[in-house]
Amino acid sequence: MPASPTYSFVPSKVSTGPIGFPRTVPYRGSLIARDASARITDRPPRAAILLGVPVPARVTLVTLGVNDVARATAFYVALGWPLSPASVEGEVSFFNTAGGLLALWDKDEMAKDSGIATGTGVRTSSAINLESPDAVDAAFDEVARAGGTIVKPPVATEWGGYSGYFADLDGHLWEVAHNPFWPIGDDERPALPRA
Repeated sequence: MPASPTYSFVPSKVSTGPIGFPRTVPYRGSLIARDASARITDRPPRAAILLGVPVPARVTLVTLGVNDVARATAFYVALGWPLSPASVEGEVSFFNTAGGLLALWDKDEMAKDSGIATGTGVRTSSAINLESPDAVDAAFDEVARAGGTIVKPPVATEWGGYSGYFADLDGHLWEVAHNPFWPIGDDERPALPRA
């Protein structure tokens, strides 16, 4: 049986951004096999995407650090947002949205979990949920190679997952996590329990 090909992203269109900088138009490229053993496709098998991209372009969760979880939860519920039963009343609230997931968490707990000093102004983190602890480790290796700052290396968590934090070149905080209780679906989003 021939070995699986290694894929590379080849953008099909590059345009000029608002101030003249080139930008790649997302979702317009093709992934091609580096060794020409596979045909050019607009979308390779999901496994090829995951194997070839240690940090997938996937925003699965945005966490807002809030002063009062119950008060913030009541606000989003009043807007009609569906509260997930995965929420823990008074501690953390999760909402299924048409895009990624939204979490509301105490801002001081968020600072403590990420290893950033309370009062630094960090009130939001975005998350990339991955399929395994090994995938999380591979993502952190790639972040370090790309020049990101490892804020908190990945570790086993008290809730049974595996998670760490990094900051991008402008200091934006990202969590990369594996949550065995939230399987990754075909749409590459974690599946929260629904009411």
